[in-house]
Amino acid sequence: LKWSDSELYFRNFLLQLSSKSSVITDKSDNMDAEKFDLILGSDLIYCQEVVRPLLRTVSCLLANNKDSKLILSQSFNYSDQTEREIDDVCEECNLKRSLLLTKREGE
Repeated sequence: LKWSDSELYFRNFLLQLSSKSSVITDKSDNMDAEKFDLILGSDLIYCQEVVRPLLRTVSCLLANNKDSKLILSQSFNYSDQTEREIDDVCEECNLKRSLLLTKREGE
């Protein structure tokens, strides 16, 4: 896999995943999975196509209580389209999104 081909590779991979029946589409599909109170991630969303599978997976793995959280950090800004996709998928998965913004050095 050449570095320049990696984005295309992952886009195609995610498209293939979305067409397979093994993809988690509902919380009831994964009732026996271990649940977590906290999931941490950093720079996981590098293109819009990863938003839906990532947040659906998180939705299935978070414990069903008001204190369970996914905390994502990022070192770059998302496009407006990706921001909208995150909001839409959060709503579909019944996840509440809160943004904590920090000023970067030099801003």
